[in-house]
Amino acid sequence: MKTDSTETAPPKSNIIPAGERYLSKMEVAERLGMTARTIEHWMQRGIIPYLKIGKGRRATVLFKWADIEAHLKANYGGGHN
Repeated sequence: MKTDSTETAPPKSNIIPAGERYLSKMEVAERLGMTARTIEHWMQRGIIPYLKIGKGRRATVLFKWADIEAHLKANYGGGHN
């Protein structure tokens, strides 16, 4: 069976959409003027939304700034610039 060279492979499923900018825990802490430990506590309490990739202690945790701002404004009446 001959394949047409103009065919393209189906797009791969990405966990993080292309073009999205995600922040590390330290970057979020700096923007909010908090410590990384405070951010961890907030994550545990559900105060800020985050994306966890992987399992256990080696998991990667990322944050989308727009989601954090929207969540804080909606639930706590604030937000940061």
